Amino acid sequence: MTRELFKFKELFKEAERSYGSERVHVISTAGYDLTTNPKGRNSKHGRRDWADKIFKDLYHIDRNQIEKASRCLSTGEYSFAYVKFAEDAKENVYGIVSGKSSFHKMYPGDVWFYDLLDDEKKNAACFMRDNNLKWHMDKILIVLNNNPKNHKEAYEAESDLNQKFNLFE
Repeated sequence: MTRELFKFKELFKEAERSYGSERVHVISTAGYDLTTNPKGRNSKHGRRDWADKIFKDLYHIDRNQIEKASRCLSTGEYSFAYVKFAEDAKENVYGIVSGKSSFHKMYPGDVWFYDLLDDEKKNAACFMRDNNLKWHMDKILIVLNNNPKNHKEAYEAESDLNQKFNLFE
C-alpha cells in the first residue's frame, strides 16, 4: 500500500475535531442492501428503508415531507458529505472514498458499495483490488451541513474530506 489510509477511529476523531460532534455521525449500513446501483431511482426497499430510518434519526422529521425543488432556487433536498470504508484481511477498517449525496421524498441517496470491477470508479476499485481490500459495509461516516439544504456546502465538505484524509472520489 503506497497511499496512506486513515484508520476508522483516527478519521472519526479528526472529523469530529474539524466539523464538530453534532455534525459527524457514524451511520449503520449493516442489514441494508446498498450494493445495487442507485441510478434510475433505485426502488429496492432496503435502500428506501435505510434512508427513511437515517433521515428520521438525523433530522427528526419524515423524509416523505421533503420535496425536491429547482437547483437554481434551492435544492430542497437535504445534502451531506460521507466517507465509505474498506477493510483488509485482518479486519482493519480504513477510510477509502468520499462522496456527496442527499435525501428527499423521492430519492433515498446514492451511497453505493459498487462492484470493484466497475469502470466508473476505476481509481478506488483498482487500489482496493491491488491491496486486497473489500468494502466495509457495516457503516459510513456522514458529515451534516450547517444548512442541510445547501448542496454546495456538501460538495465543499466532500472535497475537504478527500484532501484531509487522502480519499478517492
